[in-house]
Amino acid sequence: MTLPEFRDDVSIHVEEEGGDHYLVLQDAFGYAEGPIMVHSDMLQIIEACNGITTYSELAEAAEVDIDSKEMMRLKAFVSKLSEMGYLHDATFEARKKKAIQEFLAADVRQPIYVREATDISFSDIEHLLSNTKPPAKTDTFPASLASETGTKKIKALLIPHIDFRVATDAYQHAIQVLSEVESDVFVIVGTSHYWYDTPVVLTTKDFIMGGTRVTTHKEIVADLAEKLGTLNSASDIAHKPEHSIEMHVALLKLARGERPFSIVPILIAGGAHSETEISVMRQVADIVKGAIQTHAPNAFWMISGDLAHVGLKFGDELRADEISDAVQKADADILKSLENVDIAAYIKNSTLPELNQRICGLGPTAVVLGALQPAAGTVLHYGVWEEEETGSAVSYATVQF
Repeated sequence: MTLPEFRDDVSIHVEEEGGDHYLVLQDAFGYAEGPIMVHSDMLQIIEACNGITTYSELAEAAEVDIDSKEMMRLKAFVSKLSEMGYLHDATFEARKKKAIQEFLAADVRQPIYVREATDISFSDIEHLLSNTKPPAKTDTFPASLASETGTKKIKALLIPHIDFRVATDAYQHAIQVLSEVESDVFVIVGTSHYWYDTPVVLTTKDFIMGGTRVTTHKEIVADLAEKLGTLNSASDIAHKPEHSIEMHVALLKLARGERPFSIVPILIAGGAHSETEISVMRQVADIVKGAIQTHAPNAFWMISGDLAHVGLKFGDELRADEISDAVQKADADILKSLENVDIAAYIKNSTLPELNQRICGLGPTAVVLGALQPAAGTVLHYGVWEEEETGSAVSYATVQF
């Protein structure tokens, strides 16, 4: 009998507890139960779940009988993985179908990242970000990129979607700007991390945040869906696991207080790494621009995206700290192009092959800047989060336009 195949869309990372190492299995779409933690000794069994290896081959390799206690425990573990939805089999397909049907039928999108009774609840974020004033503009970046805010009207913000606890300063700057925005319509253009089949994914669902309902501007979304046609996904399932828009909704709730507002949630999949992709982003920008000008010309725009993702964790051969100078130099060029609102230079600087920067906000930023054509940008904060144990790092910035 062949072992079922372990799902390739399940993320696995290692955590240490009590001197032992454990594998944390997590399904971003929530089709499987979890996340769950299993001992690292189980890695070989998970690797054997490839749709090819048989139980007999495992028994022979371990030099035990197929009916031995060891094999019974192995089969029980595989059966449990199946039951919880981590294997490609009939059980998983049934769980997936049920989860998709429930999501598509709902008129609200439940939070998956900012949830109560977790260590990243809305009340925790409120306590973290609301109780102190924003710091002075960044002194960790060249002074020319931290110019003082002028009196020109602010129309958009680039804001990270990295952990709130990592980029507190960046988020505090964003909240300060958002709290002064007069518009009550916010266009949130976020990075799609789990869907790449179409350039755009819209949703008409309202968002639940902090126990209250944030309204999605359904008239604008409907107009966009009609004009985008096949550029937009027929299903909004990509919004189910996505945190990039959800985090900005949390920031808006903190910044707005009791003032009502509505959002236009737009996920952008892919980037601008080829002339074809750049052309598509321009087309999307023109369509979004037209719809917003028709329905909410004074809307405020928010871009959800980080900067560089480098180091061993992201597939680089070198640790992040070994290339930090080069990465920060590249980031400086990216941010200078944003200050100048030079979209071509921004795309060029964001797609340097030698650094494999993986700028996850590339598509959303190109769309918003292409739609708005702002006069100038100002870097409010720049930071780098380093994960020493994995030799990796993520850089991020808050930029106003």
